[in-house]
Amino acid sequence: MQEHFNFTDEEFKKLQDEKVTILQLFEFATDFDISGEKIKVGFMNLFYYIDEKGDFFKKPDFPKKLICRAIFEKLETNQKMAILEYIEAKNEKEF
Repeated sequence: MQEHFNFTDEEFKKLQDEKVTILQLFEFATDFDISGEKIKVGFMNLFYYIDEKGDFFKKPDFPKKLICRAIFEKLETNQKMAILEYIEAKNEKEF
């Protein structure tokens, strides 16, 4: 699963230290597989997560939110901005 998410050893260990299991990573990869083709998890999966579950920065820290944040931290600046703008737009729609 580490390779599927393209996590470094350090990033993968941090998730394990936060009690995220291999099963939870597998479930995330399955639940938020937007293409159905089992391609590596990344940027686009975060949009799908936001549509389904909402803002992954809000507490409580469920395992899937921790996974989202780990993916987010790997993104380029312009991708991070796109995710943050999308979250903001979704949050504004809720009011």
